[in-house]
Amino acid sequence: MTADEIAKLRRTAENPLARPSERVEARRRRIDCICASQIRNLRWKNFHNDRHGSNLLRVRFEIYGIQVDENLSPCSSKWMPSPILYSVNPWISVDITERYRGKKFFCWVSEFFDATSAATSSAASLIAPSSSPQRIYRTLQEDCNHEDRHSALIKGYKKTFRRLAREWLSDGSLNRDQHDEIVASITGNSWRIWRPVLYVIPTHCVHGTARLRSVPNTSRAAYGPEMQIKDLERTEFDIIELKIS
Repeated sequence: MTADEIAKLRRTAENPLARPSERVEARRRRIDCICASQIRNLRWKNFHNDRHGSNLLRVRFEIYGIQVDENLSPCSSKWMPSPILYSVNPWISVDITERYRGKKFFCWVSEFFDATSAATSSAASLIAPSSSPQRIYRTLQEDCNHEDRHSALIKGYKKTFRRLAREWLSDGSLNRDQHDEIVASITGNSWRIWRPVLYVIPTHCVHGTARLRSVPNTSRAAYGPEMQIKDLERTEFDIIELKIS
Protein backbone atom coordinates (compact mmCIF):
# COMPACT_ATOMS: atom_id res chain seq x y z
CA MET A 1 0.00 0.00 0.00
CA THR A 2 1.35 3.41 -0.98
CA ALA A 3 1.77 6.42 1.27
CA ASP A 4 -1.10 8.14 -0.56
CA GLU A 5 -3.39 5.19 0.13
CA ILE A 6 -2.43 5.18 3.80
CA ALA A 7 -3.03 8.93 3.96
CA LYS A 8 -6.47 8.39 2.43
CA LEU A 9 -7.25 5.81 5.12
CA ARG A 10 -6.17 8.33 7.74
CA ARG A 11 -8.49 11.00 6.32
CA THR A 12 -11.39 8.55 6.36
CA ALA A 13 -10.62 7.48 9.93
CA GLU A 14 -10.62 11.11 11.10
CA ASN A 15 -13.59 12.28 9.04
CA PRO A 16 -16.53 13.01 11.39
CA LEU A 17 -18.92 12.82 8.43
CA ALA A 18 -17.96 9.25 7.54
CA ARG A 19 -20.04 6.36 8.82
CA PRO A 20 -18.72 4.87 12.10
CA SER A 21 -18.19 1.50 10.43
CA GLU A 22 -16.11 3.14 7.69
CA ARG A 23 -13.97 4.99 10.24
CA VAL A 24 -13.35 1.83 12.25
CA GLU A 25 -12.45 -0.16 9.14
CA ALA A 26 -10.10 2.60 7.93
CA ARG A 27 -8.30 2.68 11.29
CA ARG A 28 -7.96 -1.10 11.30
CA ARG A 29 -6.57 -1.27 7.75
CA ARG A 30 -4.17 1.59 8.42
CA ILE A 31 -2.73 -0.06 11.53
CA ASP A 32 -2.51 -3.44 9.77
CA CYS A 33 -0.58 -1.84 6.93
CA ILE A 34 1.80 0.01 9.22
CA CYS A 35 2.47 -3.11 11.28
CA ALA A 36 3.06 -5.05 8.07
CA SER A 37 5.66 -2.43 7.15
CA GLN A 38 7.46 -3.36 10.39
CA ILE A 39 7.34 0.12 11.87
CA ARG A 40 6.81 -1.51 15.25
CA ASN A 41 10.14 -3.32 14.85
CA LEU A 42 12.30 -0.37 13.84
CA ARG A 43 15.64 -0.57 15.61
CA TRP A 44 17.10 2.80 16.55
CA LYS A 45 20.60 1.36 16.57
CA ASN A 46 20.20 0.35 12.91
CA PHE A 47 19.60 3.96 11.89
CA HIS A 48 22.03 5.81 14.13
CA ASN A 49 24.24 8.04 11.92
CA ASP A 50 22.85 6.24 8.85
CA ARG A 51 21.68 8.53 6.07
CA HIS A 52 19.61 5.78 4.43
CA GLY A 53 18.06 5.00 7.79
CA SER A 54 17.25 8.65 8.33
CA ASN A 55 15.44 8.79 5.00
CA LEU A 56 13.50 5.64 5.80
CA LEU A 57 12.40 7.06 9.13
CA ARG A 58 11.45 10.32 7.39
CA VAL A 59 9.15 8.37 5.07
CA ARG A 60 7.47 6.78 8.07
CA PHE A 61 6.94 10.19 9.67
CA GLU A 62 5.48 11.59 6.45
CA ILE A 63 3.00 8.72 6.30
CA TYR A 64 1.72 9.95 9.64
CA GLY A 65 1.65 13.56 8.48
CA ILE A 66 4.45 14.69 10.79
CA GLN A 67 6.50 17.64 9.53
CA VAL A 68 10.21 16.88 9.70
CA ASP A 69 12.93 19.52 9.83
CA GLU A 70 15.49 18.64 7.16
CA ASN A 71 18.26 19.97 9.42
CA LEU A 72 17.53 17.46 12.15
CA SER A 73 19.78 14.45 12.42
CA PRO A 74 18.92 11.18 14.18
CA CYS A 75 21.26 12.32 16.96
CA SER A 76 19.14 15.40 17.67
CA SER A 77 17.29 15.47 20.97
CA LYS A 78 14.27 16.70 18.99
CA TRP A 79 14.23 13.63 16.77
CA MET A 80 11.90 10.82 17.84
CA PRO A 81 12.91 7.23 17.02
CA SER A 82 9.42 5.97 16.31
CA PRO A 83 6.16 7.42 14.96
CA ILE A 84 4.25 5.16 17.33
CA LEU A 85 3.84 5.14 21.11
CA TYR A 86 2.81 2.00 22.99
CA SER A 87 0.93 1.44 26.21
CA VAL A 88 -0.24 -1.81 27.80
CA ASN A 89 -3.20 -1.88 30.16
CA PRO A 90 -5.72 -4.42 31.46
CA TRP A 91 -9.00 -4.55 29.54
CA ILE A 92 -10.95 -3.38 32.62
CA SER A 93 -9.10 -0.06 32.42
CA VAL A 94 -10.63 0.56 28.99
CA ASP A 95 -14.11 -0.32 30.25
CA ILE A 96 -13.87 1.94 33.31
CA THR A 97 -12.53 4.86 31.28
CA GLU A 98 -15.25 4.60 28.65
CA ARG A 99 -18.06 4.22 31.18
CA TYR A 100 -17.03 6.62 33.91
CA ARG A 101 -14.23 8.95 32.76
CA GLY A 102 -15.67 10.54 29.64
CA LYS A 103 -13.42 8.44 27.39
CA LYS A 104 -10.36 10.44 28.45
CA PHE A 105 -7.60 7.88 28.81
CA PHE A 106 -4.65 8.14 31.18
CA CYS A 107 -1.69 5.97 30.19
CA TRP A 108 2.01 5.41 30.61
CA VAL A 109 3.61 5.20 27.16
CA SER A 110 6.87 4.14 25.59
CA GLU A 111 8.43 4.68 22.17
CA PHE A 112 9.55 1.06 22.24
CA PHE A 113 7.26 -1.94 22.45
CA ASP A 114 10.33 -3.99 23.35
CA ALA A 115 12.89 -1.88 25.20
CA THR A 116 15.63 -4.41 24.44
CA SER A 117 15.44 -3.26 20.80
CA ALA A 118 16.83 0.15 21.78
CA ALA A 119 20.49 0.90 21.08
CA THR A 120 22.68 -0.09 24.03
CA SER A 121 24.20 3.40 23.94
CA SER A 122 20.82 5.09 24.45
CA ALA A 123 18.94 5.81 27.67
CA ALA A 124 16.00 3.81 26.31
CA SER A 125 18.04 0.62 26.77
CA LEU A 126 17.81 1.31 30.52
CA ILE A 127 14.00 1.16 30.65
CA ALA A 128 13.06 -1.20 33.49
CA PRO A 129 11.40 -4.53 32.62
CA SER A 130 8.43 -3.45 34.74
CA SER A 131 7.97 -0.48 32.37
CA SER A 132 8.50 -2.34 29.10
CA PRO A 133 5.21 -2.77 27.19
CA GLN A 134 6.25 -6.15 25.83
CA ARG A 135 7.24 -7.48 29.27
CA ILE A 136 4.05 -6.13 30.88
CA TYR A 137 1.91 -7.65 28.12
CA ARG A 138 3.57 -11.06 28.34
CA THR A 139 3.42 -11.17 32.15
CA LEU A 140 -0.22 -10.10 32.33
CA GLN A 141 -1.16 -12.53 29.56
CA GLU A 142 0.51 -15.43 31.39
CA ASP A 143 -1.04 -14.47 34.73
CA CYS A 144 -4.52 -14.40 33.16
CA ASN A 145 -4.03 -17.62 31.21
CA HIS A 146 -2.90 -19.45 34.35
CA GLU A 147 -5.37 -17.65 36.66
CA ASP A 148 -2.53 -16.71 38.98
CA ARG A 149 -4.14 -15.55 42.22
CA HIS A 150 -0.75 -14.27 43.43
CA SER A 151 -0.14 -12.09 40.36
CA ALA A 152 1.70 -8.98 41.52
CA LEU A 153 0.53 -7.06 38.45
CA ILE A 154 -3.15 -7.80 38.98
CA LYS A 155 -2.88 -7.09 42.71
CA GLY A 156 -1.32 -3.74 41.85
CA TYR A 157 -4.08 -2.89 39.37
CA LYS A 158 -6.77 -3.75 41.92
CA LYS A 159 -5.13 -1.52 44.51
CA THR A 160 -4.88 1.32 41.99
CA PHE A 161 -8.52 1.09 40.92
CA ARG A 162 -9.73 1.01 44.53
CA ARG A 163 -7.72 4.17 45.24
CA LEU A 164 -8.97 5.90 42.10
CA ALA A 165 -12.58 4.96 42.81
CA ARG A 166 -12.28 6.56 46.27
CA GLU A 167 -10.71 9.70 44.80
CA TRP A 168 -13.40 9.99 42.10
CA LEU A 169 -16.13 9.52 44.69
CA SER A 170 -14.58 12.22 46.88
CA ASP A 171 -14.26 14.76 44.06
CA GLY A 172 -17.82 14.12 42.88
CA SER A 173 -16.97 12.66 39.47
CA LEU A 174 -18.48 9.33 40.61
CA ASN A 175 -21.64 8.66 42.58
CA ARG A 176 -21.88 5.94 45.21
CA ASP A 177 -23.48 3.40 42.87
CA GLN A 178 -20.77 3.89 40.26
CA HIS A 179 -18.07 3.57 42.92
CA ASP A 180 -19.57 0.34 44.20
CA GLU A 181 -19.87 -1.00 40.66
CA ILE A 182 -16.15 -0.47 40.02
CA VAL A 183 -15.19 -2.11 43.31
CA ALA A 184 -17.49 -5.05 42.64
CA SER A 185 -16.01 -5.49 39.16
CA ILE A 186 -12.38 -5.56 40.24
CA THR A 187 -13.04 -7.88 43.17
CA GLY A 188 -15.08 -10.35 41.12
CA ASN A 189 -13.98 -13.76 39.87
CA SER A 190 -13.48 -12.91 36.20
CA TRP A 191 -9.96 -13.29 34.81
CA ARG A 192 -10.84 -12.00 31.35
CA ILE A 193 -11.25 -8.44 32.62
CA TRP A 194 -7.52 -8.42 33.45
CA ARG A 195 -6.33 -9.60 30.03
CA PRO A 196 -3.81 -7.20 28.46
CA VAL A 197 -4.59 -4.88 25.59
CA LEU A 198 -2.12 -2.76 23.64
CA TYR A 199 -2.74 0.90 22.83
CA VAL A 200 -1.11 1.84 19.50
CA ILE A 201 -0.83 5.63 19.47
CA PRO A 202 0.35 7.61 16.41
CA THR A 203 2.90 10.02 17.83
CA HIS A 204 1.62 12.97 15.80
CA CYS A 205 -1.51 13.08 17.99
CA VAL A 206 0.49 14.29 21.00
CA HIS A 207 3.98 15.14 19.73
CA GLY A 208 5.06 18.70 20.47
CA THR A 209 2.28 19.33 22.99
CA ALA A 210 2.13 19.48 26.77
CA ARG A 211 -0.10 16.41 26.69
CA LEU A 212 2.92 14.12 26.31
CA ARG A 213 4.66 14.41 29.67
CA SER A 214 8.09 13.09 30.57
CA VAL A 215 8.01 11.30 33.91
CA PRO A 216 10.56 12.66 36.43
CA ASN A 217 13.46 10.38 37.28
CA THR A 218 12.27 9.98 40.86
CA SER A 219 8.96 8.51 39.63
CA ARG A 220 10.40 6.12 37.05
CA ALA A 221 11.14 2.45 37.65
CA ALA A 222 14.71 2.89 36.38
CA TYR A 223 16.94 5.42 34.62
CA GLY A 224 15.32 4.83 31.21
CA PRO A 225 12.76 7.38 29.94
CA GLU A 226 9.05 6.97 30.62
CA MET A 227 6.15 9.17 29.52
CA GLN A 228 2.50 9.78 30.37
CA ILE A 229 -0.57 11.07 28.58
CA LYS A 230 -3.44 12.13 30.82
CA ASP A 231 -6.18 12.97 28.33
CA LEU A 232 -5.87 10.64 25.34
CA GLU A 233 -9.00 10.62 23.20
CA ARG A 234 -10.40 7.27 22.08
CA THR A 235 -10.26 8.42 18.45
CA GLU A 236 -6.51 9.04 18.73
CA PHE A 237 -5.38 5.44 19.11
CA ASP A 238 -6.22 1.82 18.36
CA ILE A 239 -6.57 -1.06 20.79
CA ILE A 240 -5.28 -4.46 19.74
CA GLU A 241 -4.83 -7.82 21.43
CA LEU A 242 -1.82 -10.02 20.77
CA LYS A 243 -0.74 -13.57 21.47
CA ILE A 244 2.84 -13.45 22.72
CA SER A 245 4.57 -16.79 23.19
